[in-house]
Amino acid sequence: MSLLNFFRTTLGLKIIMGVTGFMLFGFVVGHLIGNLQVFLGAATINAYAEFLHSLGKGLWVIRIGLIAVLVTHVWAAVTLAHRNRAARNEQYAENTSYKASVASRTMMITGSILLGFIIFHIFHFTVRNIPGLEYTAANYTEVMSDGETRFDVYNMMISGFSHWWVSALYILGMAALGFHLSHGVASAFRSLGLMTAAYRKIEEYFAAGISSSLVVGYSIIPIMVLVGVLHYERPVGGVEHASEAASPPSSITLNTKEAY
Repeated sequence: MSLLNFFRTTLGLKIIMGVTGFMLFGFVVGHLIGNLQVFLGAATINAYAEFLHSLGKGLWVIRIGLIAVLVTHVWAAVTLAHRNRAARNEQYAENTSYKASVASRTMMITGSILLGFIIFHIFHFTVRNIPGLEYTAANYTEVMSDGETRFDVYNMMISGFSHWWVSALYILGMAALGFHLSHGVASAFRSLGLMTAAYRKIEEYFAAGISSSLVVGYSIIPIMVLVGVLHYERPVGGVEHASEAASPPSSITLNTKEAY
C-alpha cells in the first residue's frame, strides 16, 4: 500500500487528524501568549505585532502553512464523519452513544462554530473589513519619535472588544474551542498511539485542564475591556473617546494613515 493510499484509510485519516490537531493546538497556545501581552500595555503588544510584520514574506509562509493545516484537518474530520455515519447502524448508535461525552458528540458542531469564528477573526483583525468596524483598518497608526510608523494593535483591540457583540462572539468562539479541545487533544493522543491505559486519565485531565485554561486566557481579554480594566492609552485617530483620561506621550502621536 502506498503512503498516499494509507492516509486515505480510516487509520491514516485519524493520524492526519492527530498531527494537524497538535499543530493547530500549538498555534493556539502561542497565539494566546502573544495576545496576553495586551496586559503589559500598548508599547509591548505593538512591538510584538511589529516584530511579526517585520517577518515579511516569512509571515505569509506561516499564514499559508496554517491555512493548509486547517484545511487538511477539516477535510480529514469531514471524511471521517461521513464514513462513521455510513458505517453506524441504529442498534450500534443506541448501544454506544450514551458512553460518549458531550464534547465528543458535538465535535462537528463545535468545529463548525470554530471555523466560522476563525473566518470572522481574520476579517476582524487581519483583513480589518467587518461592516461597522471598518475603522480598525485606518486611524490606528503610531508615529514614533524617529518618524517610523507601526500599527496600533493595542487600541485596535480595545476598540473592537468595546462592542459587546464582538466580545460575545469571541467568548462564544472560545467556549466552542474549549469543548473541541477537551476531546480533541485526548483523541489525538490515542490516534498517535501516545495514550496508554496507565496514563489515560492523566492525559484526559491534561486535555480538560489545558482547554479550560485557553478558554479563560482568551476570554479574559474582551471581558477586561468590557469592564474597563483595559482601556485606551491615547487618542485614536483623532477621535474622542470617553475612556481616554490621559494625553498621548510626547514621543508618540497618532496618524490617520493606514499602517499596512
